[in-house]
Amino acid sequence: MPPGLIKRVKQHFCSLPCGVDAILGNNGYIWLTRTPETKGTIEEGRGARLVLVEEGEAKKKVHAETVVGSGDREKISRVANCIAALSSQFVVISPDTIMDVYNASVERGVETKDICLPLQVKALTDIAREREAEGRRDA
Repeated sequence: MPPGLIKRVKQHFCSLPCGVDAILGNNGYIWLTRTPETKGTIEEGRGARLVLVEEGEAKKKVHAETVVGSGDREKISRVANCIAALSSQFVVISPDTIMDVYNASVERGVETKDICLPLQVKALTDIAREREAEGRRDA
């Protein structure tokens, strides 16, 4: 993606509500993965920090070894195609605009592979384009 399309935000690591984690790099690179499951308890006390670090390492290992299912692959592909659609229309890429296009594609029943078709791109990115225009007016 062109680096100028990535919106500068405080936090470039984001967990999208659709179950996909994204890193939106200022250099234009974007990394996508499924959201890891978060199960565990928060402990208090002196040894709590060590326990949390050990639990975090164990969760990373389990997440890395888990096979990515077809449902997760579908979500990641849909997000990737939404980002490509935003880029093709020169709309700023942010978590909000990604989710606008994602939700529009789901609501309209557009298949993942069809999101980048020229007939679909304009219609799906209109909401994100409106959000961008409102943001400019407010600034």
